[in-house]
Amino acid sequence: MTAPISLNMNDLGNLVRHWVHYDTLITNYNKQVNDARRERDRYEETILVKLKQANYEKAIIQIENGRLSVNEEKQYQNLTFKSLEELLHLYYRSTTGKKDETGDILKFIKDNRTFELLKRLKRTR
Repeated sequence: MTAPISLNMNDLGNLVRHWVHYDTLITNYNKQVNDARRERDRYEETILVKLKQANYEKAIIQIENGRLSVNEEKQYQNLTFKSLEELLHLYYRSTTGKKDETGDILKFIKDNRTFELLKRLKRTR
């Protein structure tokens, strides 16, 4: 058990002001990053369409500090309880003679998930 710390209210006020400043800074940076990402994605989509129309999808574009090329990426579906349930039902339908234990498996997973309880400051607007 930790000993109580004597905290002067001026110190607390300064700590809260600093916390609010950095929380606001993070919020603004996140908004700027999201806006920049959205704009970059719009340009990417347009560039990919133009490269496809010109049949230049294999082209390598020289840019400052590197080059651009068209690559394919696998983007997996998020693994949620709903998607896990659908996949387990699909598994049991594809294996003949096995009892569908999807409900039992999901209940076991939900009941045995570990978590960590953290105390955090939360800002509401």
